[in-house]
Amino acid sequence: YSTELAPSARAACQQTTCKKEGIKIQKGELRQGVLVTIREHDTIKWRHWGCVTPLVLSNWKDVSGGDMDLIDGYDELPADAQEKVERALQQGHVDDADWKGVSHFLTTILHYI
Repeated sequence: YSTELAPSARAACQQTTCKKEGIKIQKGELRQGVLVTIREHDTIKWRHWGCVTPLVLSNWKDVSGGDMDLIDGYDELPADAQEKVERALQQGHVDDADWKGVSHFLTTILHYI
């Protein structure tokens, strides 16, 4: 698992609704990624921080054992982003203010109508 501030706006969020809509993660936005191997090539699949589900956080916590040193990129995050990541792993969900659940997707869809 990885986390970072997006260096560009090229990566599409892999959360189902964002992926269908082709929604990109904006430069400077906090994102969470998982390393996957596709046809013998490693790549990271990214999500907006607000699209990280409790299940993803649970799996992430199981893999890291809560050890922040095992989270790639964590030590390079600014202090406020580190606090968000650590808090989400402890509480089992991203902060309500960051959550891009149904309301985010409705807003995005309505924008295109």
